[in-house]
Amino acid sequence: MIPPKLHGHLLQLAETVSILLAYKLTPDSLRQILINFTKELKTQLSPEALKAVESAEAKAVLRALAYRRED
Repeated sequence: MIPPKLHGHLLQLAETVSILLAYKLTPDSLRQILINFTKELKTQLSPEALKAVESAEAKAVLRALAYRRED
């Protein structure tokens, strides 16, 4: 089980990474590093933590898309 404080940080990290991936000016090299990092990280998570992280990612992507429409 992941400690609650670490779990909160993982959710913040998932949101941040998702926003960076959705941002059109993120360099491809950084994008690839982030993709590989999140794949590796997800293999280490419990099913419950994985669901929470994927939920945070989805929310961040939707928020990033909303910001993009405003530009």
